[in-house]
Amino acid sequence: MSLVHRKLTKQLKESVAQFLVAGIVLGLEHLHAHSIMHRDLKTENICIDSRGYPKICDFDNAKHATRAWTSCGTPFFMAPETVLNKGHDQTCDYWSLGCILYELMTSKTPFEDQFGVLSIENQLRGKFYPVLTVQGTTEHSSDILHRLLTTDPQRRLGAKGGIDAIKKHSWFSCNRKFSWKNLENRKIHSPLRNFIRGHDDIVKNFYLFSDQTIPFGLEDVDALSKNEYFNDDAAFNESLNGLLELW
Repeated sequence: MSLVHRKLTKQLKESVAQFLVAGIVLGLEHLHAHSIMHRDLKTENICIDSRGYPKICDFDNAKHATRAWTSCGTPFFMAPETVLNKGHDQTCDYWSLGCILYELMTSKTPFEDQFGVLSIENQLRGKFYPVLTVQGTTEHSSDILHRLLTTDPQRRLGAKGGIDAIKKHSWFSCNRKFSWKNLENRKIHSPLRNFIRGHDDIVKNFYLFSDQTIPFGLEDVDALSKNEYFNDDAAFNESLNGLLELW
């Protein structure tokens, strides 16, 4: 489970949501420039690095193509054309981006009912509770949400002009302190810079094996000694430090 989904259980300030979404947009820009559709973009698949910047992860459903027909993804974040198996292109990721933005600003996905159950009818109609009813939101955020969560993929924000059309939306341009160039060069002070406080924030997301535990599937492999892999604190700490450097 990602750090975003696990820890951010309440709605975020619009400025924080904007920073996260902008980072995701840059990630999508890179993927789409290489003709890769993610197809399972959701809050669980957004991690936060040691400097508080968002990272897209989990590419199990990603596809190197400009168009596909497989119905895949997570129901709460799937575009209508994907649900109906009508074929989809990169704009399906823009729909999912809108779902992420809505969840960051309201702590709920856009098409779930009062009991947290997905309403397929609302999803296919693009009907969601107006975000302007949430305290602290602006007309710009409401506009980008409605344009991203447009059921017709040909009219969806980004269908014409690609990712640049999203980057030029007024929700980003109205913030004079925001700069796409500074974000790309990681010069913006992240509002989530203290999100990861140390080793424990990473370690507790993984299973730790004792020297009495052998992972499933390794019981009959003579070449692998459980002591060699699970009873060496120095090797474990070295691996963990390597992971932290990557972050």
